[in-house]
Amino acid sequence: MGRADPGLTTFSSPPCSLTDRGHVALVAGGWVRDALLGRASPDVDVATSAPSSEVAATFDRVIPMPNDTLIVVLDGVPFEVTPFRTAGGGEAGGDCTPPPPSAAPRLDAEARDFTVNALFYDPLTDRVIDYVGGVADVRARILRGTVDPAARLDEDPLRVLRAVRFAAGLGLTLDDVTEVAVRAAAPSCAPPAVAAERVWKELVKLASCESERPGAFADGVRLAADLGVMAVVLPEAGPGVSARDAALRRLPADTPAVLRVATALPDDAVTTERVAALASRLKLSRKEARALDALAALRALDARAASDAPPACMEWVALYAREGADAAVAAARARLESADTRSAHAAAHATRTTDWAAGIARARAGKLLLTAKAALAAGAPRGKALGDLVRRGEALAVERGLEEAEDVVAALRGEGVWPV
Repeated sequence: MGRADPGLTTFSSPPCSLTDRGHVALVAGGWVRDALLGRASPDVDVATSAPSSEVAATFDRVIPMPNDTLIVVLDGVPFEVTPFRTAGGGEAGGDCTPPPPSAAPRLDAEARDFTVNALFYDPLTDRVIDYVGGVADVRARILRGTVDPAARLDEDPLRVLRAVRFAAGLGLTLDDVTEVAVRAAAPSCAPPAVAAERVWKELVKLASCESERPGAFADGVRLAADLGVMAVVLPEAGPGVSARDAALRRLPADTPAVLRVATALPDDAVTTERVAALASRLKLSRKEARALDALAALRALDARAASDAPPACMEWVALYAREGADAAVAAARARLESADTRSAHAAAHATRTTDWAAGIARARAGKLLLTAKAALAAGAPRGKALGDLVRRGEALAVERGLEEAEDVVAALRGEGVWPV
């Protein structure tokens, strides 16, 4: 135990309110760890001896969550308030039966996954409470399992992947005992033993570490491969994932998680034929699946651009009109090894998006410069060929930078495709 470092006194209202009612209540876990590391933390957790009914009666705005957890909202700030835990359930849930108040904090700390996550802060005394050596591990930048690392991992195998995230995201080194335990437990992290949704959520969290520690995702991928975790949670990566380390580090800071994961995979794992199955296995959202599909489509067009049958301009327009196309272009470029090749790639895409900006905007809006109605008014006959006619007109409008429907009609007539 010791005096708190500066910055730990910010969030004291929920624990103090519960303490005033005779309960033990402490700020817990990651927020305390991050404060000691000098990092901002978006989540504030409170562990308490108070039953959920008492918590709900103490605060005006309370949102029930699973496992007796409540979200308490004060002045727009959410606090996650949970009964002290005991060993046996892991992060997915577990025994939430409150132990005796005097023993509760120690038992809770020993039940947590890693020592750096098992710290408490008491705002009444302005002290960090440490039962497991977490403060020393924070200062030494060590990631160590609490009490019995193998037992903690066995309780919830997802903690294997959490170990990778905390080590890479916080710049910590696994201690020897914990590393051995993670290697041994790695096979247990595979679906269906761990739900695919939970695995994907951890990968997204690993990607989000880039905002605080650039290169964290690449470090995590490398560590996961070394520990045998990558082969279990992302077998598509194959044995050559280290060869893609440089590409991962070249990705822009705002690259979506799904494109970071895709960059860690070999080219033949992210193709237009395979992305649907990959998205289904990883349980991606529709937006994430669309981003993955856009990257696959872009890679296919890039490959054809250097061939004897390059893509037509409208194929590019359709791609650039997709949501997240810019991120896909940047992700594809990161895979190119030569700086000159990357520069040429950027220049080619910049030229297309500039020259065809009006057509891209119309494609996003689902519009054509020459509509079917305008074509009919100009004398085009009704029938099956009308759709082909206006689509060809749009291609000409994009290729030639036409701005008026009348100019499109003239161009179609000049090509000899306007019906007479």
